[in-house]
Amino acid sequence: MVFYFRNKSLKVILIWFIFTFHFSPVFGGKIYIQAGKQIDIKFISDISTETEQPMRLEQIAEVASEDTIAGVIVFKPGCKIFGEIKANKPGHLGKPGNLRVRIDSVQTVQGKTVPIRQPLVLSITGKSHKRKALMMLPLLGYGYFIKGEHAILKVKDKIITAKTARMEEINF
Repeated sequence: MVFYFRNKSLKVILIWFIFTFHFSPVFGGKIYIQAGKQIDIKFISDISTETEQPMRLEQIAEVASEDTIAGVIVFKPGCKIFGEIKANKPGHLGKPGNLRVRIDSVQTVQGKTVPIRQPLVLSITGKSHKRKALMMLPLLGYGYFIKGEHAILKVKDKIITAKTARMEEINF
């Protein structure tokens, strides 16, 4: 089908309209993730001070649900979560284990790292056996070898919601 126009400006507007709204997603473009966008994060396993060190957050947590902006998939299950895990094993004299997890950023499908507003922090401390250790200390120093309990953060299959810190431009 061929269109004949008498006015050249109408042809230019029609061509501009077709290339702007029809072909731009094919060739790529930009979208923006707004500040405060909610992202669901799912933990794959529990976190404990009993496991071998170092633990990496990318192996323990991932994005839980698919999210699109203007028809473009930005987050999908399996996208990486970045942050830090600090684990202190139980020590002598009944000192308990201590575990702290901080989530800083999320990676998009396009590979861009998006920071999280007020990094999420989860922490837990194991049970202390300090009183027992101090009572047993006079018995040939036996109390020195009593340790506290490990810290275990039971988060397997739990979903938490984080928000993006600032507006980010994503090229696709």
